[in-house]
Amino acid sequence: MVDVEFSGGAGTTVPHLTNILFHAANSVLLFVLLFRLTGAQGRSWLVAALFALHPLNVESVAWVAERKNVLSTFFWFLALLAYARFAAERAGRPDDSVWRNRHYLMTLLWFVLGLMSKPMLVTLPFTLLLVDFWPLWRIQNSKFQIKDWRALVLEKWPFFVLSLASCVVTYLAQKYGNALQAGTKFVWPLRLENVVVSYLRYLGKAFWPVDLSVAYPFPKNLPVALVVLAIVVLGVMTFVALWRCREGWLFTGWFWFLGTLVPVIGLVQVGSQAMADRYAYVPLIGIFIGVVWGGWRLWEALKLPPAGAMLLAATVLVVCGGLTRQQMKFWQNDGVLFTHALAVTSDNTHAHVTLGVYLGKHGDPEGALKHYQIAAQLDPEDKSAHYDLGCVLEDLNRPEEAEKEYREAIRIDSKLYVARYNLAILLSRLGKKEEAIVEFQRVLQANPDFTPAQQQLQVLGVNSAAP
Repeated sequence: MVDVEFSGGAGTTVPHLTNILFHAANSVLLFVLLFRLTGAQGRSWLVAALFALHPLNVESVAWVAERKNVLSTFFWFLALLAYARFAAERAGRPDDSVWRNRHYLMTLLWFVLGLMSKPMLVTLPFTLLLVDFWPLWRIQNSKFQIKDWRALVLEKWPFFVLSLASCVVTYLAQKYGNALQAGTKFVWPLRLENVVVSYLRYLGKAFWPVDLSVAYPFPKNLPVALVVLAIVVLGVMTFVALWRCREGWLFTGWFWFLGTLVPVIGLVQVGSQAMADRYAYVPLIGIFIGVVWGGWRLWEALKLPPAGAMLLAATVLVVCGGLTRQQMKFWQNDGVLFTHALAVTSDNTHAHVTLGVYLGKHGDPEGALKHYQIAAQLDPEDKSAHYDLGCVLEDLNRPEEAEKEYREAIRIDSKLYVARYNLAILLSRLGKKEEAIVEFQRVLQANPDFTPAQQQLQVLGVNSAAP
């Protein structure tokens, strides 16, 4: 709302600028956090630079509506910085009540503000425990001693309570908004397969960020070999992280990546996407920590010159910057963005529907018709494809075909009152008055406050909305 006030309600320059400023602030805060916790200036700077320039983060910054991502991460870093201060003071006064420590209370406050921005911050308590292990080393002798973990978990009980409450509220909100309904058509075995494969794909795109898309369609099936490969890679990496837990950066980095992706990895499927670039905004940091700290250890072990490390880091950052610049070019409008999505993905129903909407709004109904038809063929149970197909057929003066598509959309979702309203209008134009009246009445059953349906019934001489 502040953006709109500053921009006078016109244009997207101010909202985009605000997103960029938040992303820049997040990058600086990440550097400050790592430098304060580890004292490693060069490595901290490189992690922050990778975070700032990586192409996977373009979606979170270039998409104005993803303000919630950069904003919640801003509070995420403030919470971690406050927690670092708290942990330092706690080390000197371990018996003091946490409620008397202002840094503990500030951590809690930033966490609440972050949850209000985006529920994905529910993983912060888990991340605080990882930070306790490394780089804070609050675990005695850097080992997994139950008594140490128990004390640290109990210390964070308010955070876990808030996370649980946020999960419940988010689940109910998504259920009320029918966002969970799209995920129910995917059977559990396929969803679990997609979970492990998505982890592998996020990992792959972190190292090879090409063919990035605004929409990744949920697969109808996954090759067994790919699922097995994903399980093996995740299993080996997890084993190594546990086996080499004394290398704290490896343990924290790997489980940061795994843990912060849990809310959006698909265990609770929201929508029809298999994955999304924006979901990797925070999890990527764990990968960067592991790679940078691991690379530094390897460079030292090989006794290679520091200048070579600087040259390699600069090369990687230049490549990342170039790929990010290229990815930004696709975020011009829906036409360019979803044309690119179709070029780098297959069987992308959502991209076809959205591109159809864009073409329809820009005077190309025939082009829109083509994409809607493809979408309906790819997913016959997609109500949006059939509804939009009905709209464009009606615009092209093909009423019988339009009626069929409206009825198909209603069959898929009987509560889709906009499709039923369009069907009623079409029936009325075709002279099917009685059928039109019944459909208008059903519209009002689904949405009693839908004034256009009430007005149409009055035009047809019906005073009551009763069926």
